Amino acid sequence: MSSGATEAEPPLAIAGRLRYVPGYTHGMRYPSLVATVAVRGEPGELPWLDDVDSRIVLTPVQGAVLAGPEVRDAQHPLLAALLRVLDRVQRATGVPVMAPGIVTGFEGVRATVRIPVLRRQHAAVGALLKWTLELFRLLASGLSTDGHVLLLRGVLDEFRSASFGANHPRFLRNAHSMGVPFLELPGAVMQYGQGARGRWFESSFTDRTSRIGTQFARNKMLAANMLRQAGIPASRQVLAGDAAAALRAAEAIGYPVVVKPLDTDGGVGVSTGLRSAAAVERAFALA
Repeated sequence: MSSGATEAEPPLAIAGRLRYVPGYTHGMRYPSLVATVAVRGEPGELPWLDDVDSRIVLTPVQGAVLAGPEVRDAQHPLLAALLRVLDRVQRATGVPVMAPGIVTGFEGVRATVRIPVLRRQHAAVGALLKWTLELFRLLASGLSTDGHVLLLRGVLDEFRSASFGANHPRFLRNAHSMGVPFLELPGAVMQYGQGARGRWFESSFTDRTSRIGTQFARNKMLAANMLRQAGIPASRQVLAGDAAAALRAAEAIGYPVVVKPLDTDGGVGVSTGLRSAAAVERAFALA
């Protein structure tokens, strides 16, 4: 592979410190990581860019939204390729980005790049940025990328350790589409709207959610008993403390049965349509 770049002079390099902007910024209605990137290489001398996508193999998480707007006005093929990689990996890991990064300044060989990311994952995006720049260097130099590609797993682990859960990404995408401003608060809390009309969300719980109502809603036995007391039919349920008790309960209720944890939500650990003792044992272990 031939290229105008050398090992000592990578095609893209970070010039200065990365800076996190927690609110909206120039050209972007999303918190962002701002980087100054030195760009080297003429646009017509980059045949290795065609090999970038083949080096990045991803398994999207459940619920990931992979399709999004194309990178626009990147001003250089290297910057466009960089922003595409960052957007692609973030989307595959479930990060609720609504648009790819942008280039907001290009003077001489230095570009100002803004990458959308929330605070809890800005360290993971910084690691992904550095990983991508090293991938570009190896490809431009004609060197093997096999060992470096394996390092992507560690970067993806950083994203997983700072995941958003199932509800926050949905709320963020809808807030963005409706033009509702949002702000990341300490802990796993997001604020939607501002001032007196702002609401705090922790997953699907808000600052106005009833504590007692939540207690009943999250505990399946309490919820079923409350329904029966109100004269509303509810399925028969038995609380089982171990697998043997679960098997006895299944026999008493009659197959098919459902096994679920007592106090989780979102369908986590739920198994349905169980028609045998072996299936109940497996479901109990999962729950």
